[in-house]
Amino acid sequence: MAANIAFYSRFARHIQIADFPHELEAEVEGQQSVTRALDRCLAGDDASYDLMLLWDIINYLDRDQAGLLIARLHAAARPN
Repeated sequence: MAANIAFYSRFARHIQIADFPHELEAEVEGQQSVTRALDRCLAGDDASYDLMLLWDIINYLDRDQAGLLIARLHAAARPN
């Protein structure tokens, strides 16, 4: 991960790292757990991001949780 941070820090003024799997594990099962974990990981409702690295997190979520994650990240993504 350090190599990724070093690479992307050349292009970004600010890098935020969110440990979403850890935040999700701290929650009770269910769809609301994804929403609460995302609330803690993302900087706020007005936050927007140029780049999000997810690796394989979606593989560990059920279909409903993955849909919630994708919808929330889509809303936080800056348009081109």
